[in-house]
Amino acid sequence: MEQSIRLDLPFIQASQAQKHITHNEALLRLDQITQLSVRSQDFDAPPSDPIEGDRYIAPSPSTWPDATGPHLYSFEGGAWVKLTPRAGWVAWVQDTQSLVVFDGTQWTPAVGQGAFDALTVKGASAYFEAASQSAQFYLTLAKTLAAQRLGLGFNGTDGAQALVELTDTDTLRIVVTKDGTTYRDALAVDLSDGILSMETTPRFEISTNYDNYIDDGTPTSVNLNASITNPTATHDAQTGTIVIPKTGTYMVGYTIALKLDQDVQTDINTSVTAQGSQILHAPSTLSTSAAQTHTLHGHGLYDFNAAQSLKLNIAVTGQSGTVLQNTTRLWCVKVA
Repeated sequence: MEQSIRLDLPFIQASQAQKHITHNEALLRLDQITQLSVRSQDFDAPPSDPIEGDRYIAPSPSTWPDATGPHLYSFEGGAWVKLTPRAGWVAWVQDTQSLVVFDGTQWTPAVGQGAFDALTVKGASAYFEAASQSAQFYLTLAKTLAAQRLGLGFNGTDGAQALVELTDTDTLRIVVTKDGTTYRDALAVDLSDGILSMETTPRFEISTNYDNYIDDGTPTSVNLNASITNPTATHDAQTGTIVIPKTGTYMVGYTIALKLDQDVQTDINTSVTAQGSQILHAPSTLSTSAAQTHTLHGHGLYDFNAAQSLKLNIAVTGQSGTVLQNTTRLWCVKVA
């Protein structure tokens, strides 16, 4: 072997005369390619006024001497010397203030390259620290076109993803998916007014679309068979109930419109139950002898477990009555 494998540095041979020539040639080669910095990689022909030691990356194609690819050229001793780069060589390009790497075929940006056209950091953590003289530190993602979208993504396993995104319509949103197929907008903020939208927050409003007859002295669950608001599709129209989709704290409220036909002393008791247990601490009651439509209300904050079902109930003692359609309704929204 007469030269090194990676950099083609000449070896001094045994019993070689004028060893200093070989040694100096190796030093010159190291000086040419170590801490490699080139003037430019955009000259398709040698510059007319080079300075000793100037180096350039020749584009392909080009008219550099004996150029058959993206070689390096160094101006040494008044002439251009061609250097053949190896995969992995890194060079600083002075005119563009950029770092490039040779991949074995071409020179490409050392940062902002790859399958995702992104800076890749692989490790246990990444650390950023504000300079001691700075009052603040911001990590900024910036658009260059209004139609662009910017995002910070989190990839889980089996297609799970979460994305914090500034959309092309200047809305900040959080989008999630469990399987990589069904995406849900968890939160959105319109930058023009700062109004927050949470489309998938559990919330319901259900009513009855027919008059419900209530027999005297018989506690009855009102058949709330019509959905007004039901984004998570957990209203059971057959039983007239709301099924809680997610454990948490909910605001619950209801309105019942009851029509009485006789001027008879009548007690009216209304409530909401969860899994059969009354949740309103003081159910709405009314004692009346007026033959008219009476409206009763109730609301409160309650903690529920997922899969609990809510029912609206009424008991009338003294005479029968009719729970009126449309006005009578039950609503519920998750607040924490």
